[in-house]
Amino acid sequence: MTGNWKDYGLMFYDDPYESCYDCFWSYLGEDDTLPKEFLEHLQDMVDRIESGEEKLIPLENVMDGLKDLALGVDVNHD
Repeated sequence: MTGNWKDYGLMFYDDPYESCYDCFWSYLGEDDTLPKEFLEHLQDMVDRIESGEEKLIPLENVMDGLKDLALGVDVNHD
C-alpha cells in the first residue's frame, strides 16, 4: 500500500489492515458460478469448432462487412 488511504472511505478510528482483510474475505463469496448446462454448451461448441463442424468468422471480416453496410447511410436522417 502507498499509505494514501487516509482520505478515502476509512474513518480516523478504522484500521486499514482490518478493512482490507474484511473486504477480501467478504468478496470471496461473491464470485459468479456459471450453470453446468452453460459450461457444457461451451465445451460442446469448442469440440464442434475443433472438429471442423463449425466455421469461425474472424472479427475483422465482420467489421469490414459492417463498414460496407454503413457506407452511404445518412446518420443525420430524421
